[in-house]
Amino acid sequence: MEENPLIGPFQLIEEVGRGGMGTVWRAARVDGGFAQTVAIKLINRGMDTNEVIRRFTQERQILSLLNHPNIARLLDGGSAEDGRPYLVMEYIAGQPLLAYCKEKGLRERLELFRTICGAVQHAHSHLVIHRDLKPSNVMVRETGEVKLLDFGIAKVLEAGGNATMTRVGPLTPAYASPEQHEGKALTTASDVYSLGLMLGELAPGQRAADLQAIVEKATRTEPERRYATAEQLAEDVNRYMRGQPVEARAGAFSYKAAKLLSRYAVPALGGLGLLAAALGGLAYVAVQKRSIELERDRAEEVSGFLRELFGAADPERNQGNRVTTRQLLDLGAARARSLGNDSTRQALLETMAEAYFNLGLYEKATGAYRELLALEERSAKPSQERLARGLSMVAEAEEYLGRHKEAETAGTAAVALAMGVDERTRALVWMHRCNQLRQASRAAEAVAACQEAAKGTAMGAGDRGAVAVSLGSALLDASKYGEAEAAYQEALRLAKSPSARAQALSSLGRLYFRQGRFPDAEKTFVEAIAVKRRLYPDGHLDLAQSLNNLANVQTTLHRGEEAIATFLEAHGQYRKSLGEESSELASSLSNLAIAYSVNGQLDAAAKIAAEVVGMQARTIGEGKMPHISAQMKYGAILLEQGKAREGVSILEAALGALERLEPAPKLQLGYTRVLLAQGMLDLGRRERAEILAREAQGLLRPVVRADHWMIQQNDIVLGGALARGGSAGEGRKILAPVLASFEAKKAKGWWAELARRYGREAGAYP
Repeated sequence: MEENPLIGPFQLIEEVGRGGMGTVWRAARVDGGFAQTVAIKLINRGMDTNEVIRRFTQERQILSLLNHPNIARLLDGGSAEDGRPYLVMEYIAGQPLLAYCKEKGLRERLELFRTICGAVQHAHSHLVIHRDLKPSNVMVRETGEVKLLDFGIAKVLEAGGNATMTRVGPLTPAYASPEQHEGKALTTASDVYSLGLMLGELAPGQRAADLQAIVEKATRTEPERRYATAEQLAEDVNRYMRGQPVEARAGAFSYKAAKLLSRYAVPALGGLGLLAAALGGLAYVAVQKRSIELERDRAEEVSGFLRELFGAADPERNQGNRVTTRQLLDLGAARARSLGNDSTRQALLETMAEAYFNLGLYEKATGAYRELLALEERSAKPSQERLARGLSMVAEAEEYLGRHKEAETAGTAAVALAMGVDERTRALVWMHRCNQLRQASRAAEAVAACQEAAKGTAMGAGDRGAVAVSLGSALLDASKYGEAEAAYQEALRLAKSPSARAQALSSLGRLYFRQGRFPDAEKTFVEAIAVKRRLYPDGHLDLAQSLNNLANVQTTLHRGEEAIATFLEAHGQYRKSLGEESSELASSLSNLAIAYSVNGQLDAAAKIAAEVVGMQARTIGEGKMPHISAQMKYGAILLEQGKAREGVSILEAALGALERLEPAPKLQLGYTRVLLAQGMLDLGRRERAEILAREAQGLLRPVVRADHWMIQQNDIVLGGALARGGSAGEGRKILAPVLASFEAKKAKGWWAELARRYGREAGAYP
């Protein structure tokens, strides 16, 4: 291989790992975008067979499903110039697990092990089996941060939750489960077995019976006798660390006795002795707390639930058709509803409801949450915390769907219930209330609700980051930009996962756009979109929103064709998530109309803008901010078409609606006056135009930078009004900097032509 070759935008620096099929390199980005060190996994020459490429592609697909702080992130992927595929991964500078633990005490080792279990549980919750868990596939940074690596032979959605392997494959024999060695069906229990072996290596020579019992239960030969989940294994380790009785001991004696009886059933005396021992063990189990039995029953139901979902994507059962995340959720929800254990059914339905919500499938989410609320209300002792949280989620989802009455009823009830719950739940209820109020264009109330949420001190970094994003967005809607940026920067600081970082970046990009910092906004949106594409390969409302925002930047930078293509991609995502008609889609269609306008396609722009005004009235309601924004954009397009009278009529209605909002948003109040002032100039009402432009100046200057495009457009109109009113000198003074800026950028479009026209009238342009 040539010295320091390039792979995509990355330059290979040094080899850091090698296997039979591929090599891992440390690499650096050199395309000038930003500094970044990554790990690149590249198939070795001569090994790029169809089977290896299939496995490599599968690893990329699997990693795109996973979003966990302790799983190495997939950043990018592609094909080298010679056609070999490559993966770009988060670079982990650290030590393999066992090397890192050499000088560590038992407690620290066990904490690390519990963290590993958490990462594995995340993979299992996304229906991914690792199949090659071993200490060398776990790296630990100097800070103690754990990263799980190498999903090269992982599997997604194995048949019935237990896929039959046609061959052993490139597994590591020392850590493979018995069923892997024998080519039998695999489940998540296979990973639990490997975790048990790792635990034994992390705690070698430990005489503690409880710890030994945990290792033995995790590594039992029969998969169904192991811990049902990695989470249960981690929790038993936690019980050991707290000095509490471990679940592994509850059945350990009877398990060993049964194993011995199955091997040595005959000599009579020995058999009787072992039978007595077995009966003693069974007696011990019989006196265990009923809660342990219920937990075991629940674990078995959960295991069956997961097996059913695993089977849903088996190619033999679905005839090779690809099963989408949404279809799996629908199957999971149906399966959860059929379970006999109420507490298990509630727990799984809650998981399904949250997943629907996070995917932007709000209709499904509200149905699942309302079903949960009904179950809770029928229970012997309803949980006030669960009712409050569920109602708050219903409120936010209903508002996204434009059902304002239902949203307000649920939101008010949630806040009332939250008065008597724990601090963390109360904070999260207030956060969802804030989001609901924001969607309802009630900015001042939203800020107050988020400030109430931020008072919670019993939240982890993830919750605090989510509250910070919601607070920043409410402050942004209220035109408090400095405070909004501080909140978003706090959210970025708290972000511990790719999804949290993407959310904070998206929000910060919106702020930069509002402030006229377009290069910053574009860079931020592009980074957020890259993360979201990996998180949501099947699409998501979040991805649609970021695409819409990026397209707005492209429109503002007069890259019309590029913007139109980006908008069309966004609209496909909106329709996939929310249906054919929604306020979110309408807002983005309105932006598309502006892009058509920038591209000179005014008739297409006006047609879309008129449709959007009607869609917003039907979905969000007249007089709400999305409807007003649609009116503003439609009015601007009518002015550009030369239809000043129609444009002014629409814009005056928008201004009246803005002034009735509490608080009235300064940015929108200012910009609507800019547009109205231009309309008045077209209608020959110069004095009214000057008054509106000066009012706009007073509203805009405190909230945006001096070089913001809204300020420039207002200067164009004000300069024109002054030139036509006999104050050519003052008009020239205002117009000259704008014209110089436009000439330097070779600006085109309606506003550039207006500036040149008024410049000629004021004697500031040849």
